[in-house]
Amino acid sequence: MRRARVTLAAMAVGGILTAGLATPAHATPLRAESAPAAGTVQFTDASFTSAVLNSSKPVLVNFCAAWSSPCRALDPDLERVAAERNGRVVVGTLDIDENPVTPPRYRIRTIPSLLLFKNGSVVATRIGPVTKDDILRLIDPYL
Repeated sequence: MRRARVTLAAMAVGGILTAGLATPAHATPLRAESAPAAGTVQFTDASFTSAVLNSSKPVLVNFCAAWSSPCRALDPDLERVAAERNGRVVVGTLDIDENPVTPPRYRIRTIPSLLLFKNGSVVATRIGPVTKDDILRLIDPYL
């Protein structure tokens, strides 16, 4: 059922969401921006254990969805943080729609949700929209 609601809200036309009706030619699919920000990593259910839990560095995971405007708005800040803290922390995203196994393990109910992992455990969490400074305050004590 959740998947159906996501699909219904996946097309935006002039700021109005369509509900699976015939899509006008000028409609813009929101999934077009599903790639992670440059400098960040795309995590999956399959790679999560090796890339996050077994990492020797702290890992910041942004649990997000391609259709979410607040999630997409974080991309530039995540890219800046990845560049500024390059080599000290891994920054990446996990799309909750494409990877349904991992989010429930960490009780992800709201997106965006930022979880910082160190030595395989969650050491810090921030839920909802954040600024670059908020992200740095979240991760810097663990670097």
